[in-house]
Amino acid sequence: MFCFLIAFWMLKNEQIPVIIIKDTIINYDKALDADILHYQPKTYELMVFKNNIINANNKNHHIVLFGNEVSSASNRMLDGLIITGNKIVWKGTNILDSNEGILVGYSINALIKYNYIQNSPYGTPLKSSGYTNDSGGIAYNVYCGSFKVGAGAKGINGSKFYNNTFYNNCISGEGVIGSIYINSNNDVSASESSLSSKNCRIYNNIFYTRHQVPNIYCDGPSLQGLQCDYNVYYCEDGEPVFRIAGETISFTKWQGMGYDKHSKIINPQFKDTQTLIPTIPLPYGINLGIGWKMGLAPTAQWGGGDPILKSQEAIWYVGAYIY
Repeated sequence: MFCFLIAFWMLKNEQIPVIIIKDTIINYDKALDADILHYQPKTYELMVFKNNIINANNKNHHIVLFGNEVSSASNRMLDGLIITGNKIVWKGTNILDSNEGILVGYSINALIKYNYIQNSPYGTPLKSSGYTNDSGGIAYNVYCGSFKVGAGAKGINGSKFYNNTFYNNCISGEGVIGSIYINSNNDVSASESSLSSKNCRIYNNIFYTRHQVPNIYCDGPSLQGLQCDYNVYYCEDGEPVFRIAGETISFTKWQGMGYDKHSKIINPQFKDTQTLIPTIPLPYGINLGIGWKMGLAPTAQWGGGDPILKSQEAIWYVGAYIY
């Protein structure tokens, strides 16, 4: 099943094409050494990618790539990209693979919400060479299974990570970098500080690891302007850990650096390890404003239309689901 629509959007008294790709089901069981989908615009487009289901077994490539891995003539042509309500499942088994679920490269202000990402080694990274987001964000997504990175920012400033749920069952030594990865773009030739990911925001997330692998990775230059608080952490093996400026540190030391002052270490007691719906209330979030008020309802499913949503109320909950 495939649905591809072209509409037009009024922007500053000009009509620009709106590309809507929705309700697609793609199954690739073969171990392909290639991207599954690559959207590389030739003219400015507003793209909406919604309610698609993709099962893939490709290796060392992308399941969906918007833009490019490196700077090109199509830079910034997918600004404002909307990625919502999709289910992306990677069927590969090599945790050391570099597969990326949904990569947005060299565009800003992408809005990535209400997606379910399972087992992709790199879930939903953002990448550029020093661009700055002034809107958009990665919010209310569920990241499940074995992965090196859930959501990430590589050489892109001002990225927001709000109300996501991360469940990582990898063990130490399997190449885990962090459920959230904030780093300089070291793939290009320039000073690290000029290509860092400054002023990122991490609020209202659930971080669950079965073993002591990093919850957050951040290099030294990208610590500038970082805000991180009102999250819930839990590790089955002991105190949650972080990888910061080249050092693995404890939650206690991380708090001592001024981060996560209001965050909690609490077992969310998930209903199961697939849906990742908490069975206890987790009212430990902070109000992030009306634009971030709608989260996933516990009855949300993927496929056959938009996932069912539920509104935050006076007290905000952490994670992708509103209790």
